[in-house]
Amino acid sequence: ENKFRFKTGFLQDLVYRETICDLVSHLEKLFLNMAVSEIRIILLVGGFSECPMLYDKIKDTFPQKVIINPAEANLAVLKGAVIFGHEPATITERRSPKYYGIAINVPFKTGVHPESYKLKVDGMDVCTDVFKCMIEKNAPLTRIQKTFTLSSAYSTSGNIEIYESDKLKTFTTECRMLGTVVLDVKDYKFQDKKREIDVSLEFGSTELYVFATDKSTDRTVTGKFDCLNK
Repeated sequence: ENKFRFKTGFLQDLVYRETICDLVSHLEKLFLNMAVSEIRIILLVGGFSECPMLYDKIKDTFPQKVIINPAEANLAVLKGAVIFGHEPATITERRSPKYYGIAINVPFKTGVHPESYKLKVDGMDVCTDVFKCMIEKNAPLTRIQKTFTLSSAYSTSGNIEIYESDKLKTFTTECRMLGTVVLDVKDYKFQDKKREIDVSLEFGSTELYVFATDKSTDRTVTGKFDCLNK
């Protein structure tokens, strides 16, 4: 009668089993991380959390943990976004999903740094495009501030390039660039002096805010970068 009839087990294997196994495997890898290994409660939210097969598989895989699937779990993301919009203080702590930092120059070391990154600045050999991590992955998201010195005493601007990476890298060429903050340092009173720049990174809800301040003049520029935009 122009219809197909499937056994329940067939559709479970075809549609759900691989997806559920991938989710459970991901959870197992997460719990190998010491930062979350002692968590005893798994809260299932989102539309797929209402799937009984997913609930049963997680419960069987983690019998020592409490599995909670609250009512209206499919609305959790929507409700959470609304609550956070009205009361941001309800989120007591957030952790960094990636490594965040800036590009810096360091003294060039023969045999350690690739020759392709070698550059001469004010008569000194430096290694360029070195990734200086300021926020580590899984670290609490607080405001981080560090002081850097411009490579050249004759610089008229400080270009702070912002990068992110899933893994800790040595060079920024291996990272994803979020953008650049440019600080004007054309001040004749401080010529022939290498300027010190305070660089601060601070997270908003989904944006990374960058502040760069010239310590000689207190001149500050800011930048905002969307960390969700791929």
